[in-house]
Amino acid sequence: VEGTETLSVSVDDFLHGKQQPTNTGMLFQEGLGAWATLLPDDQVLFGESQNDKEVSMDDQIEIKSKTAILYGNFDDPSFITLYQGLQANGIPVVVRYMCLDTATKDSHDEKGTDVNNGTVLQGYGVRLDIRNVEYKSFDDKGSPNMGHDYILDGENDLGDISQSSANNDEAKSITAEQWKDRFTNGIDPAIVYNAQKSKSLRSFSSWEQLELFFDQYLPQISMKQLITSEQEIPSKDSEDIAKLSLQASMVIAQSKDPLWTMQQLSQNLPSYAHALSQVALTPNFENKVDELVSKHGNRPDAESSKDGEFGFFVNGRRILMERPSFNLFELIHIIREESTLLSVLREDLGRILSGDNKNEMVEVVAEILAMGKDAFEQVSKDEQIGNGSNESDGVDAMSEMMGLTVEEPKFRVDVGSGYRGAVVYLNDIEKDPEYQSWPSSMQQALMNMQFGGGFSVRRNVLTVLIVVDPFDRQGGTLDALGLLLQLIQNRTPLRVGIAFASKKDIDSCRGHTDADCIQTSVCNSKDGDTIGSCEVTTEIIMKVLQYMMSMYGKSIGLPYLYLLVSELDKVTTVNDLVKGHTEAFMKMGIPVEDAKSSIISAIKTEHNPKSKVETYSKSVQFVVKKKIQPGMVFVNGIPMTATNPQQLQEVIGEETQRLLGMALTGKITDTSPRSIYAMLLKGDGVHKSMHPLLVEDAPIYKLTYENTKKALKGIIEVTERESSSKYPKILFEVRTDLASVFGLTNLASAINSLLIISSKMSNDATSGRSSIALRIVNLDEDSSQIRRLTDAIQKSNPAELSELLEMIESDLNSMKGAESEPVDTRFEIIANGRTFIPPSTGIQIEDVELLMSLERDSAHIITERLAPYLTQGDINSFAIVAASAAYIGNKFSSATFKSTERSEPFNGDEVMLEDDSGLLYFDWKREEGDGPVITAILDPLSYSCQRAAPLLRIIRDHLKLPVKVFLQPRSRLTEDSSLPLTSFYRFVADPLSNITFMNTPSAHFQGLPSNQVLTIRMDVPEEWDIQQSSVVQDTDNLQCTAQSCGDIDFAASVKDDEIATNGRLLENYTTVEYGLDSLLFFGQCYDFSDQSPPNGLQLTLSDAIASITENDIVEQAEVLPDGSIKQKLSTSKRPQTAGTLVMKTVGYWQLRSKPGVWHLQIADGTRGATIYELVDGDFSQNSIRTGGSTTMTPSTSQTLVMKDFVSPLVLVPVQKKHGFEDSQLLVTDNDFETDDGDDDIVHVFSLATGHLYERFLKIMMLSVTKRTSTKVKFWLFENFLSPTFKASAFAMAKLIGCELEFVTYKWPEWLRAQSEKQRIIWGYKILFLDVLFPLGLKKIIYVDADQVVRGDLKELWDLDLAGAPYGYTPMCNSREETEGFRFWNDGFWPNHLRGKPYHISALYVVDLQRFRRDLVGDKLRSAYQQLSADPNNLSNLDQDLPNYLQHQIPIKSLPQDWLWCESWCSEESKSTAKTIDLCNNPLHKEAKVSMAKRIISGDLFEESWIDLDAEVDFYDKEYF
Repeated sequence: VEGTETLSVSVDDFLHGKQQPTNTGMLFQEGLGAWATLLPDDQVLFGESQNDKEVSMDDQIEIKSKTAILYGNFDDPSFITLYQGLQANGIPVVVRYMCLDTATKDSHDEKGTDVNNGTVLQGYGVRLDIRNVEYKSFDDKGSPNMGHDYILDGENDLGDISQSSANNDEAKSITAEQWKDRFTNGIDPAIVYNAQKSKSLRSFSSWEQLELFFDQYLPQISMKQLITSEQEIPSKDSEDIAKLSLQASMVIAQSKDPLWTMQQLSQNLPSYAHALSQVALTPNFENKVDELVSKHGNRPDAESSKDGEFGFFVNGRRILMERPSFNLFELIHIIREESTLLSVLREDLGRILSGDNKNEMVEVVAEILAMGKDAFEQVSKDEQIGNGSNESDGVDAMSEMMGLTVEEPKFRVDVGSGYRGAVVYLNDIEKDPEYQSWPSSMQQALMNMQFGGGFSVRRNVLTVLIVVDPFDRQGGTLDALGLLLQLIQNRTPLRVGIAFASKKDIDSCRGHTDADCIQTSVCNSKDGDTIGSCEVTTEIIMKVLQYMMSMYGKSIGLPYLYLLVSELDKVTTVNDLVKGHTEAFMKMGIPVEDAKSSIISAIKTEHNPKSKVETYSKSVQFVVKKKIQPGMVFVNGIPMTATNPQQLQEVIGEETQRLLGMALTGKITDTSPRSIYAMLLKGDGVHKSMHPLLVEDAPIYKLTYENTKKALKGIIEVTERESSSKYPKILFEVRTDLASVFGLTNLASAINSLLIISSKMSNDATSGRSSIALRIVNLDEDSSQIRRLTDAIQKSNPAELSELLEMIESDLNSMKGAESEPVDTRFEIIANGRTFIPPSTGIQIEDVELLMSLERDSAHIITERLAPYLTQGDINSFAIVAASAAYIGNKFSSATFKSTERSEPFNGDEVMLEDDSGLLYFDWKREEGDGPVITAILDPLSYSCQRAAPLLRIIRDHLKLPVKVFLQPRSRLTEDSSLPLTSFYRFVADPLSNITFMNTPSAHFQGLPSNQVLTIRMDVPEEWDIQQSSVVQDTDNLQCTAQSCGDIDFAASVKDDEIATNGRLLENYTTVEYGLDSLLFFGQCYDFSDQSPPNGLQLTLSDAIASITENDIVEQAEVLPDGSIKQKLSTSKRPQTAGTLVMKTVGYWQLRSKPGVWHLQIADGTRGATIYELVDGDFSQNSIRTGGSTTMTPSTSQTLVMKDFVSPLVLVPVQKKHGFEDSQLLVTDNDFETDDGDDDIVHVFSLATGHLYERFLKIMMLSVTKRTSTKVKFWLFENFLSPTFKASAFAMAKLIGCELEFVTYKWPEWLRAQSEKQRIIWGYKILFLDVLFPLGLKKIIYVDADQVVRGDLKELWDLDLAGAPYGYTPMCNSREETEGFRFWNDGFWPNHLRGKPYHISALYVVDLQRFRRDLVGDKLRSAYQQLSADPNNLSNLDQDLPNYLQHQIPIKSLPQDWLWCESWCSEESKSTAKTIDLCNNPLHKEAKVSMAKRIISGDLFEESWIDLDAEVDFYDKEYF
């Protein structure tokens, strides 16, 4: 229990027996002092005294200040006892899970068998992949026919149904539904066969029920083919697989339970493939599917891949279930969030809306909110377009085909008109001579891009305007200029314009129409002797830039301005400016002559105001007129701030895509338009100037149903009544003081604006039509004048609005000149809740028009969807629409909705009208208000469907939530010629698991094919680090046959009587158990000193709980039910976890931990700790947020909490310490910390999977240790090793005199994953060498597990790599028999390598220091990410990748003797070989063990392979 210092002492005394309370209440007496500090996300569980009453906010604050924090295992009796004691005594408590010593991974017996009954988890998947056994890799110590699954059973797990008639009664009770339950984990052909055989012997009703089961749940699937085809899998070239996805959809559509059938087919496709391929498709079905998929499929929010379309949504929130790893707990969390959100929304809306159809309207608004802001805006835009023909459909299709479809910007600002004499353009691509070599044809530019070139065209296609106050250091101008300079240097067709204006001059000129507002610089009147002390202004900087461009050419403009602005923090006077100018010219390589004279000439230059030359006064007036500010950037009129260069680059990229699409479709040609810039700055969505409403980060929405008691009577309809039901309803609300001149003046202006807008709409059918109404709210006390205005509103129609306007104008005339109180300037105009407060100059018609245009689209969809529940002609319908719009707008502006991306809900009703036969769309509806809607769009034969199908069943059947499923089958499987799913799959998420199979959640496979070898591949959340904890068989080679199946048979074959008689094992079952070894923190680290990730920075976790104790002796105590204390002394302490290194790639890092509170720190004693320090704050897009502070506060650690299975991305900001700003973390060989004596140890890295390769690995370790002249330490990658190997290898290492340590790493989700186990292992072998080992390790030698070493690895350790980061042995070319198989001598490789050798990856040596310093790991990962996009690349991933990159990353070619393999090397070279590798021979598919015994024998070897194997076997027997 954690409390305060005083409380901790009291508990400490209590645990040591100094206090002997009779109950737990005595621990918590009043007055024990201050209590422990809670974490921000801690949930306080109040004691029983608080649970039954309402707790005020003040009381909660008081309670939280006196809260106990209880650590422990939740299912431990002592934890439960103490927790109940706290609750009974009214003590508020926070519970935190802590893995105690009694529940650690060390809880295994000496053979590695788990002896701890921990919590059995759910939320993971298991794949059984069909293995390619072209090369035999079975361990001959066990039968190759044995092994099977996670929980795999043989043919008779449900018993032989053809038993004697004594069992007839039980047999007859098997109904079709029960058959379905029995076969959920796969249909066992043996059971079906036995049932079929039994039907002819006696009256057997279960047979009829079995036939009924097939008819109902697997329609069209032939039972006979399923049980007689030996579960044959169609060959790769078979035409049978071409339409499997369509055939599966047809079976699912006709099933009584489509979700069950979808799960069955997707999770067991190899068994069903042959029978499924025989299902006859009807032409009607194929045609209808094509029609539905083409119309409703290919949603932009669904992920498209070779796996087909997939999308999974909770109330429109996208769940990335198709990711390489999927976290069920994250899905549960989101469902809970959405359920809570809907409950709150319905409660709020129930108070807002009224009327007979209130409940229906609440559900409509709740559904709109569930869309999310982005989807709602897109739907609004789409529905406004209407159902008319869209001429751009073909254009869009072409653009989409070229990958050029980008959403249009929300608006543009016309900063192109009125620029003459104001904007200084630094270049003109169409006229400047330096662009003469660029193609002037857009089509030629497109063609260049298709062949890998950049987009360079001699047209002003991209015009960027920056508003510059060069002395504003916070505006981001320098960063924006630097980015533009870089883009132009990269031949991006950018025209850059500068509008100079200081904030001071903008304020002075606001409200003026001439140049008199600009005060002329006094420098103009000073002579050369006195001008040096003159203050430099923005006008002077503009003049200097113009002068230098006139003298040296426009091409120097942008680089000169960038360099000059970068020097301005040192510039105050003209003399300072001369120095800055000189520095800029020197950096540009321009000779500097008389700098001061040039600057003075620039300052003294005067231009005729009527000339076309740009002047500062015109520039400031332009800025004021356009209502823009310094620090703003416009890309073809699209506004943003200069402080975000990343956004600027993204907008330029998106605009380029739009323009390319327009060129592709003929909207832009080589001759038209004359000005692309002018074309873009016309039409809808283009505003004459900036407006406060356009730049609101979060628009202000006021709920219009509030504070309307002072509203003048009724709502006045502005537009004609007959249009009310057809157009979006917008209720304007004016709030002001009607007794003031200011209030009445602005009210009159607002009414007049609405009347003008209404008239425009009635006269122009093409303009956006809306139904407009007005409500007036007085903010002052009641008066006779207000009552008179109220009485004027009687009819609620447009006619009386004109009368009201006349009355107001009359009142204003009578009030002019009268003495009055101080002016009340309160005035708000609100459109459907969106609020605008005009400046002191008052409301203008442009304000009203913009306000209405911003709300029209949303009003349209809200009006349309509420229309069925509104009473036509009822003026109150305006209030209902406005209240709904205000609530929606208010929620969409809130942080809750901003933080979640949502999509438009799938329109199932529309599909149902067209899919009346239920071919592809399935909808399981619930009562309104039941909870969030779950929507899935998927191909039934996809890997994503394997995960989704069981979860959809649980959500439907147990959570009772509405579910919508739309199948999108691929009409033809043309991506490759193989089966779409080549694995069996189970996802463990069964709410009833404790009462179904063996009382534990488990992945259960039955009816697996006996003619295939299977291998296990776990599918776990990214946060989980799992290892095998209990297994009997080889999980790389699992197979059941009629002769032998299961753990007991396997144990008998290897003569292990102890395992064979283990009571935990079941007949015909193979059982594998995994343990959750740790949970992962992962995130990004960023150095704000260098603006990049700190590559190689070492991070560690330390235990936040252990750190508060003063000694290493920890006393464990258990509070027994009777109140007595059971104590145990221990010298153990929760260990500090192993550290990690930060990658250069996105600054990624990962650390393992147990549940609890941890401190993340820079590792003590490292070079990183000397150079760097953590800082408080958060970072985003290369900027840091420090909670309002302008400085970054150093911190010694960052607190992390591992409290559940959903670990958020952790962002770690660091900076270099004072005095180390120029220091580098990875510099020379002498800058690394190494252990004493490291040079005397040879470090060897290897990995293996499966019993055979574990056996080889031990033999390799033994041969290396025997032959190496110094001590050897092995670093083994543990992810694929069995628990028995890990335990026995440690024991062997001690006996043979080597050291052993296991390393592990979790494949990051951002790096493209591999699906085949062998390729996953290859990836681990090469992609993470920079982060697998401690930073102090200088070098590592990789040796394949199936090698035997004859030479001294110390020679290889000491070999000079000549500056290369690693050394490999070239492939042999000396064996003539295999010449035709040498792929590296023909085709791609000789052309690519250009004389460099192709190397084998079975043995290599890595200089880890140079590897990290030269960022080799990042280069390998980057190339892998690009190349692996094509599955045909990197056939031998670990070998092809470094060979491919030889031109960028050199390889030191090792002497040929360092690796010999029979496949490629001659017999004559064998005698000098230092290592023998058992690489596969393409001429004969010889089993590995047979090859080893044959090759590694004779006089060349001190010990044969058989001798080494026997020695290893001896060590194993000694251990066991």
